[in-house]
Amino acid sequence: MYQAVKAILRKPTRPIAVKNEEGALVENDNEKARILEDYFSEKYNGTRIEPFTKKGELNNPITPEEVRKAVASLSNNKAPGPDGIQVELLKSAPPSVIEEFAETFNNTFIQGQTTNIGNGTLILLQKPGKPTGPPANLRPIVLLPAARKILSLITLNRIKEKVDSYLSPSQAGFRQNRSTADIVWSHKWLISKVQKNK
Repeated sequence: MYQAVKAILRKPTRPIAVKNEEGALVENDNEKARILEDYFSEKYNGTRIEPFTKKGELNNPITPEEVRKAVASLSNNKAPGPDGIQVELLKSAPPSVIEEFAETFNNTFIQGQTTNIGNGTLILLQKPGKPTGPPANLRPIVLLPAARKILSLITLNRIKEKVDSYLSPSQAGFRQNRSTADIVWSHKWLISKVQKNK
């Protein structure tokens, strides 16, 4: 039933329109891919972080409980990354899979290996209200591998307490139990105080 409703409500997707340097629409898919690859490579290649290759066991090895907690906090119904692993599969996986993830992460640090979790699948969406054609009017979304999401959440959980003590109380973005609503409420409250007291 879920799949049927999803299929019925799905909006038809239109192919992405891309214009070349002369401003003409490109019809050839290979040429579109080349233009978009050049644009996004130039835009994002300078931000690459060198892989961590130092060998040695972590002072606090990653535990299966940390992996389980990270997996449990992942959102359902999200598109999988290049590994094809869906979050729902990990959430219903037996404990041996969770233990395997923890062991793999720890062995990666011990052996100083680089992993393939830095790769992602680039999806481009047309920005609403923007003219079609220029690559700058496309919103890039990168679908990441499940292992990267898990390791990122484990890292975030480990550093959260220290980062929270460092950040200003006014910083609400990307913090647990904080949202844009906090900032909007504070702004509205200050405006009302200014208007009341002139």
